Amino acid sequence: MEERQEKSILGYSEEKMTRNEIGNFRTFEYHFPFNYENINVVRKYSCGETHGMELNSVNSYWPENTRRPSDYIEISEDQPIAYVEVIGSACTPPGFVMLSATPVDGFRRHDEIDDIMPVRFRIGNLWGMHMRADQWMVRDTEVPSLIKQEPYSPVSAGFIEKFPECSNLKMKSNYREVPLTGMSCALFSIPLSRAVKVIAGSEILGWPDDNFPDDVHYSIRMIRITVCDIISKERCKT
Repeated sequence: MEERQEKSILGYSEEKMTRNEIGNFRTFEYHFPFNYENINVVRKYSCGETHGMELNSVNSYWPENTRRPSDYIEISEDQPIAYVEVIGSACTPPGFVMLSATPVDGFRRHDEIDDIMPVRFRIGNLWGMHMRADQWMVRDTEVPSLIKQEPYSPVSAGFIEKFPECSNLKMKSNYREVPLTGMSCALFSIPLSRAVKVIAGSEILGWPDDNFPDDVHYSIRMIRITVCDIISKERCKT
């Protein structure tokens, strides 16, 4: 192969560069409620959801003077983080997931102004929802469903064990009657980072006359973190 001649890129002083090599990828899977040694959950939303963990995207309300950040999940790893997958479902679809990251040393150029471009991402228009409580639970057990014409089915024993006050409730509906029910995934490919923060919610605000007009959360079921080793690092002449 003919050797490349020395060249320059207009506007930059770097000469011939050597590409980075990363490898030895490992993926760790974390499940809600994310009570792990390397995870910090900052959460004011206090419900113990059984389909995933929800976060408040807004925690400040006028006329209070305190400006509070949204709820978030912070994950740190010993090796550089290369990929993050967030899997869950929206309360009021479509949903969104946001991620901010703390990059490893050496990510920034020596001539870069750090405050111009933060390392953060957002993925929106995420399909898939879980059914809200008023959409599936009922106390009247005599009214049949439309299709099968059968009495309402009982709530699962595990759910009743956690919420005994719901022992007299029945299932008035299920996912088969709601085509929007399902899960979504937000996949982030990020600069190698030491830690990430995950925020999530629903893009559609509730109507004033909804039963739960403030149910604009996203229920995070699991998070996968892929880490790697830096095998060789970029070298260049300037």
